[in-house]
Amino acid sequence: MRRQIILSHGSESSPEATKVSMLAMLAESLGWRTQRPDYRAADERGYAGSVAPRIARLRATIEALDAPPLLVGSMPHIAGCHCWCWTTIIGWVRASR
Repeated sequence: MRRQIILSHGSESSPEATKVSMLAMLAESLGWRTQRPDYRAADERGYAGSVAPRIARLRATIEALDAPPLLVGSMPHIAGCHCWCWTTIIGWVRASR
């Protein structure tokens, strides 16, 4: 079973954003599967209005997986997941091969 990372983009961004795209490319090169849920429709509701729909989308993405994922986000209070320093994540991905 390949490991899974869910990359959540920021509120003024998209699943094709530079940060999540670069991390996805690195993770995939190391054998990880990546998911990048699209939260743009929720983000149109503003910061406060986007929280519940973002969390619902993230939960649905997690529930569709066959194993617990590593969660990565640009804006933890909006993305519904913990934001780690990029170098820490890259080191963790490499060490977990």
